[in-house]
Amino acid sequence: MTVARVPVAARRRVIGPLPRIDWLPTLLVLPALLVLAVVLLYPIVVGIRLSLFDVAFVAGDSDRFVGLDNYARMLRNGQFWQAFRVTVIYTTVVVTASFLIGLGTALLLNVRFRGRAVLRTIAIIPWPIPEVVAVMIWAWMFSADFGVINYFVSLVAPGVGKIAWLSDPSLALPAVSMVTIWKQFPLATVMILAGLQHIPLDHYEAAAVDGANARQRFRYITWPGLRHVNLVLVLLLVLYTFKRVTIIFVMTGGGPGRATETLPIQTYLQSFQFFDMGYASAIGALMLTVAMSFTLVYLALTRRDPEQV
Repeated sequence: MTVARVPVAARRRVIGPLPRIDWLPTLLVLPALLVLAVVLLYPIVVGIRLSLFDVAFVAGDSDRFVGLDNYARMLRNGQFWQAFRVTVIYTTVVVTASFLIGLGTALLLNVRFRGRAVLRTIAIIPWPIPEVVAVMIWAWMFSADFGVINYFVSLVAPGVGKIAWLSDPSLALPAVSMVTIWKQFPLATVMILAGLQHIPLDHYEAAAVDGANARQRFRYITWPGLRHVNLVLVLLLVLYTFKRVTIIFVMTGGGPGRATETLPIQTYLQSFQFFDMGYASAIGALMLTVAMSFTLVYLALTRRDPEQV
């Protein structure tokens, strides 16, 4: 039995004309992609390459390939694990406090009252202030000799005496965390406030008619309505906190006694103080992997529940 062959022209008439590919959007986006490749991808590739070498800083010497020795040395180094522990504590405290303070501030500023516009402006002032300027002011406020924070402490507890906030290993990390929270919570406030204003008022009115109290309205209406905003916000707060350098470096430089030395600070010190660029690049590659893992978790959550994000 033979099967009659349909001419190509006839098949095209049945299937229809082949769709044309519109290359214009690709061509319009291509310059931006090239810029991103040069600004972002190229440094990442160079950094990963440097992590496999013993980088020479002396003129005339060449880089020596060491493979994964920098990574092995990093995992055996107790100072690395100390910095990793400080980074985890610092990130957890700052992200949690920034989110909770931002949530409380947004709920307050979402209520109608006289002077709300002024308070909204005041609440976001810490965010646009340059970090170096803000940190210098806070460093002066934390001064053990003439800082205003010690002055207020002396008013509440006159017998405490001078507190060396930035020189005491047990107080330096809380002080640095406080400044970071003050700098970051306005971001959480703005994002959560925007999410609150997108929740329909009809839901609250229906809940009030059904007799729901404030706690129940928050649990069953406000919190589910903020789920998509909270997911993005937590990701941004984690990434912002994880890579913080300016606040810690200006206030303490990673001290005292490595009490505030996070992984970004250790990377900077290994690069520009000890000139061990290969080892510093290994730490940077690990930080990139951790940051990418947070992003992958976010993508997994968005794919699982795409309507909420």
